[in-house]
Amino acid sequence: MKTINNTTIFLGIIISIFIVACSEDSPTTPKDEIESKTLGLVFTSDYVNGELRWFDIEADSLSPNKITLAQDSRVIVQGSQVFVLERFGADNLVRLAPSKLDQEDASVLYQTSLEDGSNPSDLIALDSQTAWLGLEGSAHLLKINTAVSAKGKTLKTVDLSKYTVSGNISPNLIKLSLKGDTLLALLQRLDMYQAKLPGLIVLLDANEGTILDTIPLKTNNPTSFAWIENVLWVSTQGVYNDVYGCNSDSLRGIESIDFEKKKSTVKFFGKNLGGGVSSFTVDQKNKKIYASVLGVDGGYSLAKVDIEKNKISLLDEIEDTSGSLYWDANSDLLFVGDRSFENAKLWGYDGSSFFEIKGKDVLPPYNMAVISYEE
Repeated sequence: MKTINNTTIFLGIIISIFIVACSEDSPTTPKDEIESKTLGLVFTSDYVNGELRWFDIEADSLSPNKITLAQDSRVIVQGSQVFVLERFGADNLVRLAPSKLDQEDASVLYQTSLEDGSNPSDLIALDSQTAWLGLEGSAHLLKINTAVSAKGKTLKTVDLSKYTVSGNISPNLIKLSLKGDTLLALLQRLDMYQAKLPGLIVLLDANEGTILDTIPLKTNNPTSFAWIENVLWVSTQGVYNDVYGCNSDSLRGIESIDFEKKKSTVKFFGKNLGGGVSSFTVDQKNKKIYASVLGVDGGYSLAKVDIEKNKISLLDEIEDTSGSLYWDANSDLLFVGDRSFENAKLWGYDGSSFFEIKGKDVLPPYNMAVISYEE
């Protein structure tokens, strides 16, 4: 009879623990059975109802299926993981299984309630089980465990209250980014919803959350930021005018950040863009920025900014670009959410012409992302 010594038992336990730990978020499948799939995920909303829809990135029609979510939500993709931030009035963190979207109930891995009024604004992953969660309605920045078993459990809380305008409850964090081991947080610093101060970028240690430095912007009310090579580009909308549009002036636009010198410069002014930038997306390979511009009369238009040529072109085919912009680097396609009254659509743009992503009974597009995963 064979005997099993203590060393063998110990090694068996260690191997078993390792297999269980690795299988939770990364199940193994034989290579010949793995299929890769790429989907465009489109959150749609009429400000009362919210629905997530999707489409094969190589097709031109939306799936008839949908997932009902809070009307003010944002879909975020990190690696092969899909998150939805249910924002104003809901305050939830949702994680979805991309391979089970057609099975609405089965696709929801968890829905975790956050602090009332926290209004989650962005999420950026450090790895497959850890992420930073930004809150627009709170002065806290959260480090969370995104694993299915942890359901977004808070691991660390960073206090950003010193950047809050006096008398307000939040510095209005709206976007997060990573540069090496540095986490960047973009703050609007509103005063009772009025953009009276220039925006601010806070630099933090990406692991510990320790505040390292800040970079002040030149203009007010930043809306997003993104990297093109080693340059950080920031869009700003500025203050509203009397009709809730944005004046075409030098008080808003697109800023360029010299990360090493911690210095910002306005490279493209609102007077050249036609107003303030409500959102933007970047084509890193071709060094282009696509911006949704809020004009003087309150309408939204699409501008293409060529960084190398220092040139702005207006693409006037889309009536209302407030339904967000998304550049997919793998397909080299721009997606534009058109929220035109009673004629809302999702458009694709291949660099020369627009084409419609059709669907039945689709709410106006609100934001989107693209996910590639293995089934």
